[in-house]
Amino acid sequence: MAAETVAIEIEHCVVSAPSWYAAQQQQIVYPGRMGATAEVHFDDGEWPLVIARVIGPETEQSLQEFFSALEGLLGRGERFYLLFDTRGAGPPRPSGLMSRVRFIERNQPSLRVNVGAAAVVVESAAFHFLISGILSVKKPPFPLRVHTNLADARAELRLAIHVDSRASLAPPVEPAP
Repeated sequence: MAAETVAIEIEHCVVSAPSWYAAQQQQIVYPGRMGATAEVHFDDGEWPLVIARVIGPETEQSLQEFFSALEGLLGRGERFYLLFDTRGAGPPRPSGLMSRVRFIERNQPSLRVNVGAAAVVVESAAFHFLISGILSVKKPPFPLRVHTNLADARAELRLAIHVDSRASLAPPVEPAP
């Protein structure tokens, strides 16, 4: 039997949500609204694989800092692969949905060229639902998959890097006469 769904509004965007999620959102107290903020760390030590880790509850400030750091990576003009590890993050803020959609819209040309693929590692059903909501509103211009296992996400992105590097080394194909 399919789960009952309800319509919820997130920053003027109505999405279909399982009824358990809508009920859960009414009960969550977001620590970020009480002064705490998330820490967002970007690690490009395995370039072109970039690992972004979030620790703590998301706030508008931490989300904007994430966007600024990502814009900096896009500004390098080099292709990279983003592994976004949210396992240490607090509960997702539904209001962050539209901020993420606006970021994708504003940076679509750079994202299309510079991000080869992305993987998001989650541990909560709420965050998995939030990502699904983002993807239903605005599909990113690069492949994106959600994982519950960091090793699987890393392996998938390593494979994407390998495939892209082999494609870039291949000689151009001459069109048939």
